[in-house]
Amino acid sequence: MGMRHLRRLVKHGGWITFSIAILFVVTRAVPEPVLRGAIEVGGNFLQTFGGIYGIIVAFAIYVTWGEHNDTQVAIEREAVSLLELYRVLGWFPTWVERGAVRQQLHRYALTVPKAHLPHAAGNDRQEHEMLDKSLASFLSHSPGSPTEERLFPHALSLFHELNEAREHRVTVANLKLPNGLRWFVFIGGAICVGALDLLWVDSFAIHAALVAGMTWVIVAAASITVDLDDPYAGDFVVDWQRFHKTADLMEQTECNGAGP
Repeated sequence: MGMRHLRRLVKHGGWITFSIAILFVVTRAVPEPVLRGAIEVGGNFLQTFGGIYGIIVAFAIYVTWGEHNDTQVAIEREAVSLLELYRVLGWFPTWVERGAVRQQLHRYALTVPKAHLPHAAGNDRQEHEMLDKSLASFLSHSPGSPTEERLFPHALSLFHELNEAREHRVTVANLKLPNGLRWFVFIGGAICVGALDLLWVDSFAIHAALVAGMTWVIVAAASITVDLDDPYAGDFVVDWQRFHKTADLMEQTECNGAGP
């Protein structure tokens, strides 16, 4: 967490320093009368364009935040269905492959969070194959007792819920902002800062403070938008704690001998 904050501080500080350096060059290279003559036009442009830019960026953040939350909800639902399925399958003592399938579900609970760590190459196909093989093995089993007959439909529905939650997680996590909207966030932010550079302010310190504040807001907004657009990387990542708890509870069930 400390390195993440340090990286964010360096990134923001670097852009602010760059913006102030550009401001220094502009105020020295462009004649003062030209900058003073552009105050009214530039101010109106900055106010109009900045308002439009702010609305579109707010919309982009709203969309990506919703997708990020949907991914988190899908993870929670997937973990709950996985643990419930693991427990229910323990009540199928006549199923020869019961132990192997439950071990595979436990391995699924461990590997999925690791596969989606930042900079890790997630393998959605492997996840699908693990669940598909487990389901195929379960469907090949014929209930051997009244208890198994009663629980068979419930276990089958849990397989369906688990796969549905996984597919929803994969689908929502893969949704991305259109490239046009993404580039508008970057280019529009540069235009806002550039327009502020072209306005004349008698005090360079005050002008630099305004540019620094504008740069910080834009860099923060762009960073939030980009990070939320990828729920597995950046400063805003989904929480896999429910998966870790599910794996721990599976291990305790095995160790304590809970269930058949």
